[in-house]
Amino acid sequence: MLSIAKVGDIDYYTRLPDETVGYYKPDQERVAHWFGSGATALGLPTILETEGFRRALLGFHPVDNSPLVQNAGQPDRRMGFDLTFSAVKSVSVLWALSDAATRQVIERILFEAVKTTLAYFERNYAKTRRGKGGQDIQDAGIACAIFLHKSSRSNEPSLHHHAVLVNVGVRKGQDGTTGTLLTTQLY
Repeated sequence: MLSIAKVGDIDYYTRLPDETVGYYKPDQERVAHWFGSGATALGLPTILETEGFRRALLGFHPVDNSPLVQNAGQPDRRMGFDLTFSAVKSVSVLWALSDAATRQVIERILFEAVKTTLAYFERNYAKTRRGKGGQDIQDAGIACAIFLHKSSRSNEPSLHHHAVLVNVGVRKGQDGTTGTLLTTQLY
């Protein structure tokens, strides 16, 4: 299942395990991965670095901190979208009852499914506008940070990926400039 929400709290995705809340289990890996041709064009490493992720959501280049969009750093900037891909409950239960090797296989399959879906979105719907009044629509590459979570807030097995689509598109073609994404097709 896919649910979509606007990104609000940047720290939600990267905060360390909090045993008092219990949502993040201490043994969960907090490794996230960049995905998309936009991430590649921006020279982002495969493994996400927290401060770079924060800068990207604010509209700045994750590595050199240069502005990528006109409203970079503005309080009213739409930072991005949380595309949450949730496995059906039976898959999460199977994962929870499996040995470590089987768990890794299930996680890898789900990760590949998320990447396949994001690649389809990028090929067919990722656009950015430019020119007077944003009349010129161009294909864009995306930068998306993918986080695996393994439990629900109630500490039940719940495999899901947060794919945080940064609201920055890298225009395809010769100039490779950047701009905010045209997200009408996202929903």
